[in-house]
Amino acid sequence: MSSLCRLAHRLGFGGRYILFDLPPFTELQRFYLSGLGLPAVDQGRLGNGGRGIVCLSDVDELETMLAGINNSQGSLFVATWSLSETPVALRERLLARTAGFGYFLFAYGREFGEVDNVRFFEEWSRSHREIHWSREAIAHMGGQSFYLFGSRPSE
Repeated sequence: MSSLCRLAHRLGFGGRYILFDLPPFTELQRFYLSGLGLPAVDQGRLGNGGRGIVCLSDVDELETMLAGINNSQGSLFVATWSLSETPVALRERLLARTAGFGYFLFAYGREFGEVDNVRFFEEWSRSHREIHWSREAIAHMGGQSFYLFGSRPSE
């Protein structure tokens, strides 16, 4: 995800970017992004307007940051093969905090452990009818993985 962050900044993004991962990967991402001269900061050190890249490993800190997002048209929630590889209770806990996002991108495998990810994301997207959803099979992955795109209608 740090390469996606790098790309977003190269394309001109300058807002708040949150990366959530396991502690060792969080540290590696912070090191990598700082080495590129990108504004990787601690959550408590966000500048005015909350700009910068925050690398987190604590679920409670992530929930706090997600709850503060209320600019639905200018925000994107991305989870590629990450959220879909966590326990359902954690998925639901985090997804409950995404009400303020305007756009979504999920990538997931057909199943993870005993969880049917296709069913999980279909049910979740059906419960959020205010968002336009589109699911696409990832062709080069043999029909075993999917993208789920979501966007709120313009107001």
